Parts: sequence; C-alpha cells; structure tokens
Amino acid sequence: MSMKLAATLKHLLWQTYFHCPRPLAKFLYSLGRSAFIADGRDPYFQQAFEKASLLGIQGDYLEFGVYKGDSFITASNLAKRYKFGNMRFFAFDCFDGVPDSEDWVKKGAYACSEELFKKIILQAGVDMNRTVIVKGLYNDTLNEAAKTKHHLSKAAIVHIDCDLYLSTRKVLKFIESLCEDGTVIIFDDWYIYGRNNVFAMGEGKAFSEWHLRQYCHELFDFPGRSKGFVFSRRRNANS
Repeated sequence: MSMKLAATLKHLLWQTYFHCPRPLAKFLYSLGRSAFIADGRDPYFQQAFEKASLLGIQGDYLEFGVYKGDSFITASNLAKRYKFGNMRFFAFDCFDGVPDSEDWVKKGAYACSEELFKKIILQAGVDMNRTVIVKGLYNDTLNEAAKTKHHLSKAAIVHIDCDLYLSTRKVLKFIESLCEDGTVIIFDDWYIYGRNNVFAMGEGKAFSEWHLRQYCHELFDFPGRSKGFVFSRRRNANS
C-alpha cells in the first residue's frame, strides 16, 4: 500500500469516526483498539486501577502528556469498570508536542491540537463533565494556583508520559502534595532511552533525583516500555 493511499484511508477512517453517532463511534473505537490497533499499555493500566481499587484509594486521575487520548480513554473506561464514580480526569499538555529535544525525542513530537484531542475522547465516550484540560507549558501550569483553581487535592493514579527529564522533574514536584498511601504512579516511557540509561536520562533520571522516591514501591515492570509504583510511606505498600 502506498503512503498516499494509506494516508487517504486514515483520513477517511477519522472522518467516519468523527461524524457517526456517538454510541456507534464508541463501539468502533473499542473494536478498533481490540481487533486492529491494540495498545500494549492496557494490561498495566488495568493493574493500576485494580490496585487502586483494592487499596480503596480515592482521588483523581492525572495524565501528563495526552497526545491523541488513547491512554486517557483507557483510564476513563477502567474507572467505570472499577467504580471510581467520583474520579475526575486531568489532561495536562501544551498540545504543541514536546517542548524541547532530548536524545532522539525531537521538539514538536507528539503534537495534537486540543480541539482534536477533545473530539477523539468525546466520541470514545469520555465524560467531559468529569474531564479537566489544563493547557500550557508545565512551567506555567504546574503550580499551587492550578491545584486551588481545580480543587485538586488527591491523586489516585498519575500517568507520566512526557518523555523528557525536565518535564518529568516538574511533574514530580507538582504531585508531591497530591500523593498519599496507595497512589499509583505510572512512568510510560521509563525505558525510552534503553535499559542501561534508565537513570541517566528522561523520566528515570528525574525519578532518581526525586526526594520522595524511597516511598515508591514497584507495582509492575514492562521491559522495554514502562514502570509502575505504588506510593506509600508504610513499609508494606499493600496495606
């Protein structure tokens, strides 16, 4: 298949998705994800929500770096399955792609407009009344004023998918007051720079410098991709 034909088909599929009735769009999205474009993150997202449910943790879902909303939609669906009825879903992104280059991650990568992001998640069935989009660079948006404005006090699950060291460092500083015993923290790109460079670059480097890292107990490890922790000041993170 030529690149031009592939691009045309992709455009037609998106147009069909955006213009069909919402219940049908939701079904088509789910079908596409399960049958054609499976997301390898689904198993560990389920593990994260299962753990949060088991521990009875209350709070919001925070995602840093949302791109086109795949993991955001997954989180919304799992929140329904595990009956997190009061959970809100926060999307933190500048929507212009990553702000700086770092190794092979180039400035502007993963750009997706806020308008397109909203269209995608709305058609997939995300409850927009429980969705909070915080648009802007983290230097401008990750502050105490944002917590006060949005009445943000507890995080049940934090998904860090911002790739870069400096961005991750800002995120970790921001969530310090939001983490409590049982909060699940997912680093989506833990291994993005290779297994031997985990603590030398990117999300792993920022984590290695975080003064609260000793309270993070491993929940899962997906070699080549991601790492998840349960935050707990107790010795046993399961209690």
